Amino acid sequence: MARIAFHMSPEFSHLAPTYRLAKQLLDRGHQVSYLQPPDFADEIRAQGLGFAPIFEHIYPRGLHEVLDAMDRDARVAATRALEVALCASYERGHAEPALRAAAPDLLLVDPLQVPMSFVAEKLGIRAALITPFMPQGHDPGVPRMFTPAQLPRTALGRLGVELGWRWFQDKRAVRRAIDRALMLAALASRPALDGVIVTGTPRWSATLPPPPPNVTLVRWARPLEILPGAALSITHGGLGSVKESLYFGVPMIVLPQANDQFGTAARITYHGYGRAVLDPPGSVEELSAAIGGAIDAVLGDTALRRRVGELAARLRARDASDHAPRAVEACLQPSTAR
Repeated sequence: MARIAFHMSPEFSHLAPTYRLAKQLLDRGHQVSYLQPPDFADEIRAQGLGFAPIFEHIYPRGLHEVLDAMDRDARVAATRALEVALCASYERGHAEPALRAAAPDLLLVDPLQVPMSFVAEKLGIRAALITPFMPQGHDPGVPRMFTPAQLPRTALGRLGVELGWRWFQDKRAVRRAIDRALMLAALASRPALDGVIVTGTPRWSATLPPPPPNVTLVRWARPLEILPGAALSITHGGLGSVKESLYFGVPMIVLPQANDQFGTAARITYHGYGRAVLDPPGSVEELSAAIGGAIDAVLGDTALRRRVGELAARLRARDASDHAPRAVEACLQPSTAR
């Protein structure tokens, strides 16, 4: 069988959605490995998948812990510097030795790492793009993913969307991060609910007040272990979190912070799979009350829960099929390689 390698953006949220497909390919007799920085080695090997390091000089082991300890501005600056260094590394041919040593028959590349596909082309290795997020070009009548605009239901609404696309110049909306203390307050006032809040780094958890008895604070958690028993997911609206919630039939409250999260929140609201809280003007108390109100509304909406459950059944049926691995295997054929 074939040797198939993945090269994803150096983020856990981009790796996790690919594991199911990688294991399906492994079960079909293929050799499957990942070309990633060293910080991802343990995670990938724990999935029973192969690992080969790449770009160690840019992303040394332990770098993620260093980045997590930084404040927001320092982390943004460091991330941009890493991206510049990575681009320079591609230009200098630093990716070629690792890819040549792996010698895959097919390389599956994250669209955010598309220069690696050019390296594969240079080495005579077939490559295909595999995306863990929702790419969007100019789709007539559909709002940009970077806005909270609802999908239009009228001709006038579609015209407004089209004018918005023409005005758009790739500007990114950035808003302040949602304070975890708001969710803590909303759950504290609802003692009948049991909540789990992922705090992230110690820097964030240190700012939170002591949790009430019905709330558990954890630094990190595997969503796939928590969601099967959850009645509600409160998320920033990253596509990975949304897909995981829908897969397990868990309605959502979306608190978008940046980038395509606003568009994802609009689509969840439009299709009736949850609600969005878009940081209305007012005090922190008012925003916390808005989150609490959304919790009550979603948990009390039986029609919404039924819709999410029906979609989950379709997603699981699709996931159980061999459509995805067959699509990858088709890329191994010369006539369909991209």
